[in-house]
Amino acid sequence: MKAYTNVNLVTCDSEFHVYREGLLVVEDDHIAYCGPYDQAWLGKCSETVDYEGAWIMPGLVNCHTHSAMTLLRGIRDDSNLHEWLEDYIWPAESQFTAEVTTKAVQFALAEMLLSGTTTFNDMYNPHGVDIKQVYQAVRQSGMRCYFSPTLFTSPAETAEETLIRTRAIIEEILSYDDKDFQVMVAPHSPMLVMKIC
Repeated sequence: MKAYTNVNLVTCDSEFHVYREGLLVVEDDHIAYCGPYDQAWLGKCSETVDYEGAWIMPGLVNCHTHSAMTLLRGIRDDSNLHEWLEDYIWPAESQFTAEVTTKAVQFALAEMLLSGTTTFNDMYNPHGVDIKQVYQAVRQSGMRCYFSPTLFTSPAETAEETLIRTRAIIEEILSYDDKDFQVMVAPHSPMLVMKIC
């Protein structure tokens, strides 16, 4: 077992304890002990690391991301939503290739990891997305992902086409049988759900 001493611990236990100058003991890939300094636990460890007052906390969860849009930051930020989407974002996204989208996702993964995010829900449209490439990028990052294809009506795609595309993505992700890469669906609005149900 490996002990991390002199560490400040933020927990997600039932009372959200915070332990200043606590002790974290890890065995293989599992936390064996997390709490106040305890000499008995320390005696069981073959390796000790002084964390010098650093903080350890559970990974953050980003519940709403559009990771491939990292490349679109700063495009006409002062526009109203419809103008921004219809005149700037959607035309730019329509030019995305699978390689461009995958690179953008990789940038987003790096940013999320640097911020302490370990799990994210990614909602994205089909433009330039190769789900296998996105899956491989997420697996290489070590993060957990809930990939959620968006459902909304647009001039470019009928409701029926959206459902066919979404079913194909769901089946593809389910075929991976990976508990760290799951699929959900992201209806864009209640009105859409009423239209397609």
